[in-house]
Amino acid sequence: MTLTKTVILEKALETFAEKGYYRTTIQEIAERAGLNKRTIYRCIKTKEDLFMELLNAAASSRNEEVFKQIDITDDLKEKLSRFVISLIRFARNHRQYYRILTMDVVSDNPEFLRKVSEIQLEFREKVYQILQEGVRQGRFREVNPLLATTFLSKLIEGTLFIAENEPNYSSDQVILSMLDLFWNGLGKRNH
Repeated sequence: MTLTKTVILEKALETFAEKGYYRTTIQEIAERAGLNKRTIYRCIKTKEDLFMELLNAAASSRNEEVFKQIDITDDLKEKLSRFVISLIRFARNHRQYYRILTMDVVSDNPEFLRKVSEIQLEFREKVYQILQEGVRQGRFREVNPLLATTFLSKLIEGTLFIAENEPNYSSDQVILSMLDLFWNGLGKRNH
């Protein structure tokens, strides 16, 4: 990869993460990179291609860091907990990648939107598979996997928000508390 393309990708990632897909323009990326639009278009054909390259890089990084954590154990509760913890750590350590993996994307190109959605939903599919297996094995109670997956997604968003905005809590405290709420609910435990 050339130095020019590296700079373009860095500035594009920064801009997409900051402004979102829809509000980002090639002109703005070019200005941030100190280049003209023609130079950008020599390296990348369209804004969609540029975004897909970054999205694929983000997904590859996420998969390397997060998905490998679930292969460490066969215990489904531990597998799901490891998955959530590693995804939260990934989001904290790679905020821009996490942002483009979770942002809303608007386009008139249905094929582009399908590809974006497919990559963005890999997380939910992985959680769904673990939940389904847990129900099959009798390890988890019968729940609607879509609801549980959505709940976990919101739990992760909430954990990230608290970890970033509440200086009195360490990230690990927040993660462990959220997982405890997920596994044990709010009901009192009978002793």
